[in-house]
Amino acid sequence: MPGFSSIDSIELAAAVLQFVEFAAKTATALRALRTDRQEIRQLTLTLSRVSLVLSEMSVVARTSMSGATQHLALELFRDSEEALGVAMSLIGKLESSSFKRAKWVWLKGRVVDATRELERVDGKFLLVLQMHHFEVLGQTSGQIDSIRSQMDLTLESLGSLRSVVRTS
Repeated sequence: MPGFSSIDSIELAAAVLQFVEFAAKTATALRALRTDRQEIRQLTLTLSRVSLVLSEMSVVARTSMSGATQHLALELFRDSEEALGVAMSLIGKLESSSFKRAKWVWLKGRVVDATRELERVDGKFLLVLQMHHFEVLGQTSGQIDSIRSQMDLTLESLGSLRSVVRTS
C-alpha cells in the first residue's frame, strides 16, 4: 500500500483486510507445503508482501495517529514483524537444505506456530481500527455502519485463517 501520506478510517480498514488476506494465503500455503522449492519460494514472496504492508502501516501509524492509538498500533506492528521474521527465517532454512522427513515436519510445525502468532496479533488490529475511527472522526451513523461492516469482514477473514491453520 505505497504512497500513504495520511489515512482515513476506510483506508485503515482496507490495510487491515489486506494484511489478513496475505496471512490467510500464507496459512493456506503452509497447509499444502511439501518439499517443493517452488512452493517455498512462493510462500517467501507472500511473506515479503506481508512485510511490505506492515512497513507501510507503521509509517501511517507514525504520521496519522496519536496517543494510545498510535502506541498500540506501533506495538502490534512490531509484534507482527517479529513473528514474520521468525517465519521467514524458518522458511529460509527449508529452502536452503534437504531434510529427513522428521526434521521437515518439525520445521513446518514451527512455521505454523509463527503463523499462529501473526494471527494472535491480527486480532489487535480490530482494536486499533475501532480506536482510530472513534478518535479521529466525528462519527455519523453512516460512518459507524461502515466501521461495523469493515470489522465484520475482518472477523470473517480471521475465522477463515483460524480454520486453515488448525487443519494444517
